[in-house]
Formats: sequence, structure tokens, C-alpha cells
Amino acid sequence: MTIFLTLSVVVLALISFIREWMPVDITAIAVMVLLMLLKLVTPEQGISGFGNPATITVMAMFILSAGIARTGALQIVNDLLLKWGGKESTQQIFTMGIIAGPITGFINNTAVVAVLLPIVEDWCRKQSISPSRLLMPLSFVTILGGMITTIGTSTNVLASGLSKQLGYGDFSLFQFT
Repeated sequence: MTIFLTLSVVVLALISFIREWMPVDITAIAVMVLLMLLKLVTPEQGISGFGNPATITVMAMFILSAGIARTGALQIVNDLLLKWGGKESTQQIFTMGIIAGPITGFINNTAVVAVLLPIVEDWCRKQSISPSRLLMPLSFVTILGGMITTIGTSTNVLASGLSKQLGYGDFSLFQFT
């Protein structure tokens, strides 16, 4: 019976994610609450992820990224892209890498992509080029840049937390370089 209930909740969640009946975050919280109400997990198990240092770190990175976006500092990035980017796609990709790569070492790469996405789209529109020519390289360069430090990607943060949990200790900031 437990397996049937769990699979039912998973299938319902997947359908909700696909159909977008509710925002993704609301669906995720509803699944957590439903699992607790059906007594498939204890309340402690249901909310245990919120106390994980990795979760808090990723959340803090998103808050930091939003703060940077609101300060107007991103206009500087936009201006640099337009100034240094040139007309050649190779130069544009290189410029984007020089700017975005180091940033993602210290701010979560997902947040950097979310912040830079409208800037790159605006840049493409002003340069009359297809956004697809720069958005995939943006993704790749932020993944690569995120691997510079432990806090650059949520995967590294989670791996560091797991290492500490297993008794091997935290990773240092530049453990991956």
C-alpha cells in the first residue's frame, strides 16, 4: 500500500509539473505536505532538507544574485559585452566567457545564467544575431566557471556537505582547482 501511495504522489507531481497546474515551488511543497499527511514520511523527514547547510548556501547564492541584479551592477556587464563583443561570434563567446566564467566561481551558476539571460538576449537583439548562438556557450561557460570553487555550483555544495556528513570534512573553497 505504501508503494502505491508513494508512486501515486510521484505521478501526480509529475503531471502537475508538466501541466503547470501550479507553480513548480508550490507543487513541490504540496508534495512534501501530502507525503507527511499520508504518513509516508515523518514531519522531521519532510522538512529535513530545509536545515541542510547546502540548501541554505544555494538559497543564499540566489539572494546574493538578486541583490547584484537590483544594484544596477549588471548594466556594467551589459555595457562590457556590447563594447568588447564585436561582430564575430568567436569574439562574442570569448567575451562572454571572460565576464561570466569568473563570476560563476563565486555565485551559483544557475543564478548567473538567470541573471545574464536577459542581458545576452538584449545583446543578441542589438547585434542582430540569433540568441541560440550565445545561450548554449553561456550555459557551458557558467558550468565550467562554477567548477572553480566549492560554492560555484549546487552540486559542489552538496558534495561538500555529504563529505562532511560522512566524516571526511568540508571541501575548501578551491578544492576543485
